[in-house]
Amino acid sequence: MDCEDILCRTSLEQRISRRKFLCNTALIAAGGLAAASCAAYPTSGATSTVPMTYWNLFGGGDGARMIQMQNDFVRSHPNIDLKAVTLAWGEPYYTKLAMSSAGGRPPDIGISHITRMPAFAQLGFLEPFDLDQLAKVGITPDKFLPEVWQRGQYKGKLYALPLDTHPFVTYYNIDLCKKAGLLGPDGNLKPIQGTTGLIDALKQVKQATGNWGLTFIGAWRLFNALYGQLDGKILSPDAKEIVLDNSKAEQALSIMADLTLKSKVAFPTTDYGSTVALFGSGKAGFYWNGEWEVTTFQALPNFHFSMVPFPNIFGGTQTHGDSHSFILPRQAYPDPARRDAT
Repeated sequence: MDCEDILCRTSLEQRISRRKFLCNTALIAAGGLAAASCAAYPTSGATSTVPMTYWNLFGGGDGARMIQMQNDFVRSHPNIDLKAVTLAWGEPYYTKLAMSSAGGRPPDIGISHITRMPAFAQLGFLEPFDLDQLAKVGITPDKFLPEVWQRGQYKGKLYALPLDTHPFVTYYNIDLCKKAGLLGPDGNLKPIQGTTGLIDALKQVKQATGNWGLTFIGAWRLFNALYGQLDGKILSPDAKEIVLDNSKAEQALSIMADLTLKSKVAFPTTDYGSTVALFGSGKAGFYWNGEWEVTTFQALPNFHFSMVPFPNIFGGTQTHGDSHSFILPRQAYPDPARRDAT
């Protein structure tokens, strides 16, 4: 789970253009939307290509998936030198990315949460994507959800090319939920709705199995999901003012406190590694985390789980979410050959 320092560094005998890497990797992530158009892109001779570096912050299940994608990409392009570097998630990654951009020595290609992009673009750390060039390799707006594509733009230009969307979801242990009587005739989880319905379901798991009803990561993610279902806003539309609705915030915090302190149906710590281990070892009926951990649980032998959207607790279907996206850090001294390859 720990992605400290370098997780993956891959080399072959040739080199890669930034455009080719973006095209192929983005399309692998999208399920091969336009692989044929990427394959048709002409490769340059060894004397005219340039090296490309790629930074990301993927760990855990996401990291395993990204390594698989990189390996697939490398195997299908034996003439490419892909230098992929995975750095520590969160502030360490973004601090290094900002410092390298400010110093004029960033990677050729990077990953950013789409919510982080506007700040980097405003500071002049990023270059916009050329839509015409993207279209030539089959990357067009119609291949993406309109809302996600729109969020990749800043002042009318595309600065973030979406790689995924990753909502806060509900994992559930099939065996434990079956013992608790929470599965329907089709073997799927019965709908859980409202605060009472939620607490009752978690109590049923705890009473029937002796295990925790729920474990979850990051209290701030859970707060965002609950507060969002109440249609609560944290910032004004221009992001210059805090407009937190105290009444709605208290409602969200109240159910969070109920889960751990009053009803005591939820594991009392949100430490990331501990929650993954707890659910993965069959000690919790439900797990609230991002969909990115699905790879982790798929790899566990004889572990039966499934996944559904975050429950409707306050009368809405909203949940916390974000998107990873490709970005093009601005080079202080761009190499003409790299510019041509891009």
